[in-house]
Amino acid sequence: MADYFRRIALARAEWRDGNVGRVEPLLEGCPKAMRQWEWHYLKRLCHQDILTLRRDSFGLTCVAFSPDGKWIAAGEGVSRSPAEVAIWDAETGEIIRTLVGHTLPLTSVAFSPDGRRLVSGSEDCTVRIWDATPMGP
Repeated sequence: MADYFRRIALARAEWRDGNVGRVEPLLEGCPKAMRQWEWHYLKRLCHQDILTLRRDSFGLTCVAFSPDGKWIAAGEGVSRSPAEVAIWDAETGEIIRTLVGHTLPLTSVAFSPDGRRLVSGSEDCTVRIWDATPMGP
């Protein structure tokens, strides 16, 4: 048990110091039967890849994750009509759906707690509620 906690402490120190390549070998040396939340937490820290969302021709001003983390909704903030909400696959970064309906830039987007609806607010003084199921093309 002492070896497990020693490895966890060393892995945490290596991550803190920016030596991510040293963290996973330390974690892999921990017995599977002893791996608890601290092991999984450190493992996730090693895989925080950055996903950059880009959309040509307009700027994004509001963003929301679906409750299950699978989708990202973002609204445009540049004046153009009609304004759009783009929905990305959070894993691949691919746009999977575009929602059109507002006449001025978006100011907010949010998913309902169950992920079945998406709401968007706009400078055109409207709020739209969209069906987010099934989220697909």
